[in-house]
Amino acid sequence: AEVFALDAARTERVVSVGHDHTCRLWKIPEESHLVFRSPSMAQHAVAFVSGGSEWVSGGCDGSLQVWNTLKKKPVSIFHNAHKGLHQASTADADAAGDPQPPSPPSNGSWATANVDTNCWIQSIAACKGSDLIASGAGDGFIRLWGVNPSKHGGAGTLKHLGELPAAGFVNGLALGKSGRLCVAAVGQEPRLGRWGRVAEARNGLLVHRWEVMQE
Repeated sequence: AEVFALDAARTERVVSVGHDHTCRLWKIPEESHLVFRSPSMAQHAVAFVSGGSEWVSGGCDGSLQVWNTLKKKPVSIFHNAHKGLHQASTADADAAGDPQPPSPPSNGSWATANVDTNCWIQSIAACKGSDLIASGAGDGFIRLWGVNPSKHGGAGTLKHLGELPAAGFVNGLALGKSGRLCVAAVGQEPRLGRWGRVAEARNGLLVHRWEVMQE
């Protein structure tokens, strides 16, 4: 299966995501890896949250998923992250009647299965050493998130903090170590295929800076 994105940690760990609906955590010294299967569609973007044991992924169903090495399923899922904001933990998803990902189409690709192209997650970035996450799609915004701790420790749910304007598809993201700088690679079309087009967008780099207010 195609590998769509990867991120590296300082603990000689690499996480990759791809078209087979999985996240794979690669242990470089041991020459082995662990497989984590997403309950949704192909995963297009990924970033480590801290160390080499927690990460956030996103894909063409528009959801952001929080993972750790202790569970084979996501710790939490934020559905429609670049459309309507709706979050659920995997433990409560079925009981709460949470919307499930669409069924595979009888013909064609998962990429065209009843999902708004502009809401596909194209990129994710994490500010190293913090709980700040940024995600990009084609809805006109870069969205900023905070990672809430779970009751058992480690990463839990995501909290929406705000957004930054970005016309076009946000195909790449990076956050500065200071947490005050965001750089985005923006294009008229998605990086993985000509599934959509924002004609008024300009291909190039977009830079946002902001001040952090002390509480």
